[in-house]
Amino acid sequence: MLYVTSDFHGDFTRFQNPQLKKLKRNDHLIICGDFGFIWDNSKQEIQLLNKLSKLKYTILFIDGVHENFKLIEQYPLQDWNGGIVRVIRPNILYLPRGQVYTIDGKTVFALGGGDDVFLDMSENESDEIESMPTLDELEKAYERLKAIDFKVDYIITHDCSSKIKNFLDLNAHDGSVHINYLNTFLEALYEKAEFKHWYFGAYHLDKLIPPKCTAVYKEILPLDK
Repeated sequence: MLYVTSDFHGDFTRFQNPQLKKLKRNDHLIICGDFGFIWDNSKQEIQLLNKLSKLKYTILFIDGVHENFKLIEQYPLQDWNGGIVRVIRPNILYLPRGQVYTIDGKTVFALGGGDDVFLDMSENESDEIESMPTLDELEKAYERLKAIDFKVDYIITHDCSSKIKNFLDLNAHDGSVHINYLNTFLEALYEKAEFKHWYFGAYHLDKLIPPKCTAVYKEILPLDK
């Protein structure tokens, strides 16, 4: 089965969740950004990754905002389930931006990246540029979706569409919501794509947003439900 959660930020205790202990060998856990276990390549970090590699299930993650992108890019690329992945460990795979996969018979579109909704990004401009998908990445993502008539079962992102961001209104410190070009792209995708459900992280919030979007954080949600 496919499960989804988000924003671990390198916190190993999140993997001690009783729900995760029930996952089996053929199960997949998708993390909607800010995985956080690939940060400084320290001895402790390598030990944690090796520990995670002993889990029965497969960990799939997209990038969020708090990632060491240069370190992630050092891991090898490999074809996997219709798309490409970076192999961190045999059961830990990074899903690059804009890929489409078939997992357990379900089609999944994955698009990481975003800006930090909790900080003034004018003070972290270089981080924002690195964490935001490029226009080229968005164009290629669009073309992959176009090739399958914009029909997928699930959409997995870190950020969300502009309308949902306005609805959440979490970063409106001055009475206005910061809408970026990624939010605009995701809004266009929401209007055009045919999908069963859309899951996104970023906001440290577990909330169903009818009719078919869910903000995820600490809950472990089965996609089949």
